[in-house]
Amino acid sequence: MAPRLGLGGGVTADPSNNLFNLLLDNYPAKAAFALRKLRRSYTGYAMKVREGDTGTNYEADVGFLPDGTIGDYSPIFNKTGGPGVNLVEFGNYGDLFLRTLYDQSGNGIDASETTIGYQCTVMSSGSLITSGGLPAWEYDAPDNLDIDGLKDIEYLDSWYLADADDSTYLYPSDTGDISNFGPVAQNNSGSGNQLGNNYGTSGTHAVTLYVNGASTSPSNRDDTHDLLNGQKLIHHSGGSSDDWGGFQVGRYEDQPSHSVHHYGGKMQEMIFFDSTQSSNRAGIDANLNDYYSIY
Repeated sequence: MAPRLGLGGGVTADPSNNLFNLLLDNYPAKAAFALRKLRRSYTGYAMKVREGDTGTNYEADVGFLPDGTIGDYSPIFNKTGGPGVNLVEFGNYGDLFLRTLYDQSGNGIDASETTIGYQCTVMSSGSLITSGGLPAWEYDAPDNLDIDGLKDIEYLDSWYLADADDSTYLYPSDTGDISNFGPVAQNNSGSGNQLGNNYGTSGTHAVTLYVNGASTSPSNRDDTHDLLNGQKLIHHSGGSSDDWGGFQVGRYEDQPSHSVHHYGGKMQEMIFFDSTQSSNRAGIDANLNDYYSIY
């Protein structure tokens, strides 16, 4: 048998599982979130979940399986109560919601939502939420993830593995200023701001949108919607949260639940860099596409 290596977060890895040359091993990031292991030396958990069926709202941290993925039998740790020793047992074969996605970059910039009514779904009726057959978290407006450590950053290159099924949405956005937001997807709309507002390279507010590895030039919000909907690998090149008071993915500012601009759909990864990744773009795209088989 091949030697096994302790990789943290409940992982005891076997070299045959190919837990080497992971995304962040080759491309260190400012913050990184995924339902798979992204860095070989990462010793933390994937996420913290809340069980939603018993009314007790118990929480637990979720570790990785030996192959660095998340599944029904992912081990759980630090329970505040509740049944089981793995993910599906903890959820009592019911629903689980996302309290925190842990940052795998090593910079401690976690993504979280403390308000119960705004937490994304990770398991429904005992089945993991999936996109393309792999685990995902699902937004049902106004679900949200707050990533406060990404506010007020002059330069941001970011990647999203998204599966949108909404008619109107945007991400990311400022938590407290309605004027700050990323690309806007709006079906059958000829309005501008298609690549965002106050979201660009240090004062120029220009961002390039890449979809499935290709640069795009949407002329309006309808074009952006056509490009982004469905399971896509999305890259925002040259973004910025400069002077933003907060940073979130899901909600549009603090608008009420009926806001049409909240994101609806699934996500599987969010990776953020605070410097240009133009020379690394092809490699990052390839790593994500090799794993998820998007295009």
